[in-house]
Amino acid sequence: KGEWLYFGPLRSHKLYRVRTEHLRDVAMSSEKLAGLVEEYAAKPLCAGITLDSKGNVYVSDLAAKAIGMIAVGSREYRIQATDPRFLWPDGLCFGADGKLYFFTNATKAAPRAARSALPAAADARTNYLFRLQTPASGRVGD
Repeated sequence: KGEWLYFGPLRSHKLYRVRTEHLRDVAMSSEKLAGLVEEYAAKPLCAGITLDSKGNVYVSDLAAKAIGMIAVGSREYRIQATDPRFLWPDGLCFGADGKLYFFTNATKAAPRAARSALPAAADARTNYLFRLQTPASGRVGD
């Protein structure tokens, strides 16, 4: 619905939100806007966030190699899907079929020294595109 902006720093274990109407108020001071940001829920270390039409928040769970969901009612996090290939899941968005899509970037998850040693062909083989069925669909591209 575009009523809220959800955000959380990559290494933070907290997900925040702020009403988009406040972001559009150019006359509002930074201090007042900061006071309107609310802590929404606990989250894992994640690189990607999206919402479905019911208000559930999906996050990439970097440590668990998973995609998780923060349920709108309870605001509690639980893993929806996990796979050893889910290395650095990111780019969460819904497709026209109502499913959640995301990609992985194994080279980003690899230690810095190992990344520089990988040949270009190995990089291409370690990246994947996945799709998941979720309890509700979301807006295409979100």
